[in-house]
Amino acid sequence: MTYFTNLGDPAELVHLDIIWSIVLASEVKEVYEPAIKLLVHSHLAFQEARGVSEEQRVAYLSAFLARCFDLVGANANPSTLVVHRVTHILKEVIYQSEVNGTVGVRPHRSILKGELLDHILIKYMAPRNVWGEEKVERAIVVKLYTSCTVWEFKSEIARLVGLAPKYLEFEFPGKKVLEEKQHGDDM
Repeated sequence: MTYFTNLGDPAELVHLDIIWSIVLASEVKEVYEPAIKLLVHSHLAFQEARGVSEEQRVAYLSAFLARCFDLVGANANPSTLVVHRVTHILKEVIYQSEVNGTVGVRPHRSILKGELLDHILIKYMAPRNVWGEEKVERAIVVKLYTSCTVWEFKSEIARLVGLAPKYLEFEFPGKKVLEEKQHGDDM
């Protein structure tokens, strides 16, 4: 399936009602599954650089989810097929939403800024020349709040040393190494 970026309100897309009818009426799995993916993607495929703000994206997704829940609400008297399809749509929303991981999502306990820790010394090895044959130890000093996530910390250090975060490995005194599964944890 060819994916796209949506530039406006998905409810205003031409013939979206046809996709909805395919999703809700088709009994052929090879037909309704791609239609569900297209329907969900059309409500999630936005880029902030293209002029769609975070508030608009939330409003579009909320309207989409409200329509899904209206289809299975008590007043709708839905068939079993409609209930299954809406469940499938909601699962696809979760799946497509998780494609980007938890970027930007903070643990509840880290919403408060926490205590400011300044003068944290970060030592790292850097090549002395472009061939990387000889390495020298360098150091930078950073400040962070105790509520900072590991990923935010790693991203900031990567920015300061000019590397992508995936190339950094943190080792603390006592040889404790931060693992990728800890990215959402507080420092």
